[in-house]
Amino acid sequence: MKIIKKAPHILLFCCSFLLLTSCGGTTLAQHHANVYRAMEREDWPGAKIYVENNKKSMYDKQNAKLLYQLDKGYFAQHSGEHQEAAANYEKAVEIIDDLWTKSIRKEIGAATRGEKVKDYAGTDYEKVLAHIYAAINYALAGDLENARVEARAVSDRLQQYNDHAGKKNTYKDDAFARWFSGWLLESEGDEQAFNDAKIDYETAYEIYSASAYSDIYQRTVPAFVTEDLLRAASYAGIEDTIKKIVKKNSKVKYLPANEFKQKGQILFIHQVGMAPEKEETVETTSVAREILRAAVNDMEADGENQNSMRQSGLSGSSFLSGAFGAAVGQATIAYPVLVNKPYSLVGSEIAADGQVAETVLVEDIEALAHKIYAEELPRIKRRAMTRTVIKNIMAGIAAYASKSILIKALNLNTKPTVADFALGYALADRGYYHADIRSWFVLPAKLRAAKLYLDPGTYTLTVNYKNHSGAVVKTKTFADIKVKAGQYIVLSDRTVN
Repeated sequence: MKIIKKAPHILLFCCSFLLLTSCGGTTLAQHHANVYRAMEREDWPGAKIYVENNKKSMYDKQNAKLLYQLDKGYFAQHSGEHQEAAANYEKAVEIIDDLWTKSIRKEIGAATRGEKVKDYAGTDYEKVLAHIYAAINYALAGDLENARVEARAVSDRLQQYNDHAGKKNTYKDDAFARWFSGWLLESEGDEQAFNDAKIDYETAYEIYSASAYSDIYQRTVPAFVTEDLLRAASYAGIEDTIKKIVKKNSKVKYLPANEFKQKGQILFIHQVGMAPEKEETVETTSVAREILRAAVNDMEADGENQNSMRQSGLSGSSFLSGAFGAAVGQATIAYPVLVNKPYSLVGSEIAADGQVAETVLVEDIEALAHKIYAEELPRIKRRAMTRTVIKNIMAGIAAYASKSILIKALNLNTKPTVADFALGYALADRGYYHADIRSWFVLPAKLRAAKLYLDPGTYTLTVNYKNHSGAVVKTKTFADIKVKAGQYIVLSDRTVN
């Protein structure tokens, strides 16, 4: 009984360790598979119901309240339930803001827990796409005013993150969001709207063509982005902009503003494939001195860990300058890697009233995810290593303290050694924290878009979906589309394979 009373922290640590390391990704993988099957069937209402039915068993269990709102919003949007989708996206943004506020405040002891224990806060691109999809959802419902608000929020969101990160992030603005914001502004139809739209169009043009984004946008500016910029600049009488753009794009033609206003526009957004999924990878590597120092500092900042070290007779200096530190030679960590999902429908074209327009890449979510993840990976691995070293050290301390208690109980004339600590450390290292593989996995790999200018009337829009060789393998129609002069209409569809 005395032994148990003297070392409750050891039992607590061991129980927590077993609980954390026993959590695998199988349940999450099966959840993804179930949702994916519904998406393949284009059973959007069924996917939404599945998400709702699994709120407690999956999303709450995974500490993924953000993903619950995003998934539910996405499937409500594709089910035509735009008001419900808007409410879900709004809640998602509130969660993003709340978790962001918490994340920039230091959380004592947070380094001793696995990432999966924390509420999922989303990646930068997922949080930006929450606004983009909210904007698309409003536009699909014909609410262009609220769509503009959400599109404009993207720049504010990225500014917030980059102010915090300094110059570490490449993703400082989003070309598609900028263009979409300008297009929605232009829909107001007055002179000020064209002037405001021109600013967004020019920013989008610069981002699409910038070298910093070459691996995301291939430095290719969608033709309709150039056309919109030229038209807005022409309307505003900004000759310098027109000359500069025409010099690089001599073949681009655009409708003059007076002719343009007599027509309606249809913007079609093709959501292609599936975004990369996270999978776990495991590696054993040596522990750098600065990682050991950071781990010990974090331990000493946590009251419970500090108490454990004190009871064992060890201190931070013991690890940083003595044999105990040498025993912390290596550690096994798990971290997520991004894996692309294959898909065969890679392009599309739209046709109505004898006009045909090929969709072009406007947002490469796949490339964006890999770009951002490559920049984040060193930080992810460093956090994983620090957490693992703390866990292993605590297990070593537990083994060292237990040996000391046992020696006293048996009245032996000996002392615990570094070997006792090293054994506990090594045993703990076999049970690594699993990687956090949560993500907004229902996102597409790419967004493609095309525009048509149509005279007032009622139309049927035909969409031809193409494979890698350019052959049309699937066709879909949108019937009874009523177009008015000066009207801006958004349509969208999703292919997942």
